[in-house]
Amino acid sequence: MIGCPLCGSGDTPPQTVKWGRLSATRNPDALCWDGARIRGSYPAHGRLLWPLIRLASSGERDVKMGTRDLAMMLRDEAEDNAVGVHVYRLRHVLQLAGLPVRIETVPRWGYRLVVEEGA
Repeated sequence: MIGCPLCGSGDTPPQTVKWGRLSATRNPDALCWDGARIRGSYPAHGRLLWPLIRLASSGERDVKMGTRDLAMMLRDEAEDNAVGVHVYRLRHVLQLAGLPVRIETVPRWGYRLVVEEGA
C-alpha cells in the first residue's frame, strides 16, 4: 500500500492536477499555489477547482463548468446555493492571497476559471 505524502495516511495517494502554478489535489482535497496550500483555503475549494484545473491542463481554452456539475463535486452539499457560497469564499481567499486567479460567473451556466497571463 502506498502512503499519501501530504497527509501521511495509508489511503489512496493524492491525485493532483496542475495548471501553471495553480494545482488541486484529491485525497486529501487541497488547493495549492507553487506547491504550497493556499492560506485560508479549505477542502471544498480543492474539490470545486479540481475539475476546472483538469480541463485547463488538458488544453481546454474556455475553462468553465456548470453549477450543477460543480455541486456534485461538493458531495453531500450538492445544492446550487452551496456552490455560490463556496465560490464567494474562494474568491475572497484568492484575493487575500494576492493570486492572479479569478473565478468568473457565466450567467445561466456556471463558473469560469481564469489565470492571468504570465502567472
